[in-house]
Parts: sequence; structure tokens; C-alpha cells
Amino acid sequence: MNVKIVRYAKKHNLGNYETEEAELTAEISPSEDPTAALEALRREVMAFFGEKPRAEKPAAKPPAPKMTVSRVNEALGEDAKLVNVTVDVSDGFITVKPREFLGAEAFKRIASKMKAVDAEYVSAGKDSRFTIKA
Repeated sequence: MNVKIVRYAKKHNLGNYETEEAELTAEISPSEDPTAALEALRREVMAFFGEKPRAEKPAAKPPAPKMTVSRVNEALGEDAKLVNVTVDVSDGFITVKPREFLGAEAFKRIASKMKAVDAEYVSAGKDSRFTIKA
């Protein structure tokens, strides 16, 4: 596509149901980048209205790696021997359940490690557990 003219227009709200419109048009050579030219027009119009240019959008974060039982065991470290780690494929969760009563100190230690892997605590008496989206 051979772009020859780029145009940027913006309506600015003045309040009391009034608006003001500014429009800039530029003729560009075939060697110029139309996107860069349009961005330059946008900055000029924003400056006209006294608005600050929008910050560049941050690069999208790469998707978090899928949680696995081995990653959960790695996060637990030595405390892995105190809990059972199971995968319930039917609902897509990894379940971390204490083998026995942990006591306040061990529970606090395990809870902080589970928080680091985005686990949620489900308080259900003897069936209490941490669940992590697999």
C-alpha cells in the first residue's frame, strides 16, 4: 500500500457539553514511515491541547509457565515431606494437603511458600488444603 497522506484529528472536551477539534494532515514521501508520521501528528495535536503524550504501552509479559507438581515440590523444599502434593486433572488444580497437623510454625512457613506460587488456602477442618491452578 502506498500511503501519501496521513491525517490525525482529535476532539477535546472543554466542559459544559462543548468540544474543540484539531486536525493535522501531512503529505509524506514514499520513503517515510506512515506510522511514524501519524505518531508525530498525534503528538502535535496532543501538545496543542496541552495534553501529555501517552506513555508507551509496556511490552506484554510472557505467559507464566504452567504450574507442575515438580515446581510445587521445588518451592516447598524441605517442607515437601510434610505435605501430600496431588494433581486433580478433572478440575485443573494441584492440591497441597498436610499429611498431619502442622503446628503454627510449619504452617506459616508452608503458607508463605505457597503464596509465592499463587496458591489459595481452603480452610475446611481436616480437609484444609492449598490449591494451585495447574
